[in-house]
Amino acid sequence: MRRLNLGLVLVFMALGTTLASGAEFASVDRPGPPLSPSKADLEGSLKCDETVATSDKPPVLLAAGTAINTDQNFGWSYIPALRASGYPVCTVDQPGDAQQNMGETQTRGEYITHAIRQTYKLHGNRPISIIGYSQGGQVIRWPLRFWPDTRKMVDDLIAIAPTNHGSQTVNLLCAPNCAPTLWQQRDASVSRYIAALNSGQETFAGIDYTNAYTTTDEFVTPNLDDSGTSSLHTGDGRINNIAIQDVCPDHIADHLQVGTFDPVAWALAIDALNHDGPADPARINTDVCEEAFLPGVEPGEFMQRFGNIGILAVDQLTSAPRVNAEPDLKPYVFADYVPPTTAQTGTCATRSRMIRVGKRATRVRRSGKALKIKRGRKVRVRFTGAQTHARILIVRRAADGTRSKATRIVRRCTG
Repeated sequence: MRRLNLGLVLVFMALGTTLASGAEFASVDRPGPPLSPSKADLEGSLKCDETVATSDKPPVLLAAGTAINTDQNFGWSYIPALRASGYPVCTVDQPGDAQQNMGETQTRGEYITHAIRQTYKLHGNRPISIIGYSQGGQVIRWPLRFWPDTRKMVDDLIAIAPTNHGSQTVNLLCAPNCAPTLWQQRDASVSRYIAALNSGQETFAGIDYTNAYTTTDEFVTPNLDDSGTSSLHTGDGRINNIAIQDVCPDHIADHLQVGTFDPVAWALAIDALNHDGPADPARINTDVCEEAFLPGVEPGEFMQRFGNIGILAVDQLTSAPRVNAEPDLKPYVFADYVPPTTAQTGTCATRSRMIRVGKRATRVRRSGKALKIKRGRKVRVRFTGAQTHARILIVRRAADGTRSKATRIVRRCTG
């Protein structure tokens, strides 16, 4: 019998550790790519109170949960309560049907990236705060992970019942198919999106993270303690993972309640805003355990609005367009991503041009026709007739076998 080579064992163990740590994904300090939505769509997605520019208190950017938009989620609860507490409010919703947050979550992250930058600018280049619920509490971390410039712009990040590590309940909703965002919010063992979001480190220095969850959540599971799916643990940020039941042990709040009108979740959110660092349950007055609603919620409006939210959520979860697999991760999340440069997108050629496609490219197509990948990982793009540009699709395969797609525009000289 041959003796086992201890050196090789150590090498393979080190390799396994590297792969498990998310080495396939971009480094946490690599600059983010240009935003893909149009300028008009980005600008139209953000709405802010006029007092954002002059307020001494940081504006609060709100991000709604799956299947509902900002007004449905917060318009009758958090928005008036924040304004009454002296905090200006900004909201971000994607255009059209995407307002219900059932589509591809990475694109939503780009809208939030724009919202963070613009709210920070409106506030005189001073840090802002963010409150997100469910999907909204998770996707607000996407800009911080892949657009490092946003980190200095955020003071408090307050997430209520966030799907930070996905949800086992969502796994069941995707058998056999589901909306794109649900594929991405499956639990961390299967969701590629969640793996990318949490790669490298979960939190960043200078940001205070409050993750409030309820142990009676039926949608974001498991969430029974600090090891649950909503909680964060790694990185340089200041973190506090807090169960509603840490404040009120007998309190029962389901997923929809905790992110809309729950008084204990609100008490934790406003405590984080009012103090340095994340929320501290020891500071919360336990009289809140006897309250029915967060401040300012009118019982009559509650009956109408909360009932409508339930109907809307069920309708979206059952009727929103479904897909058969998780959407591909965007090329920029990977370590081998090559950002577009002037040489790739801004110059032109007379008859043809060679472009590099990267060492992991497996297929390159133009209008559905395959282009031959040559030595040096290049392809030749030819122009005929009056063609002014060519759109090239590049398919890459990562080390673990997963695929990603990227599009390049190659322009032709006309002068």
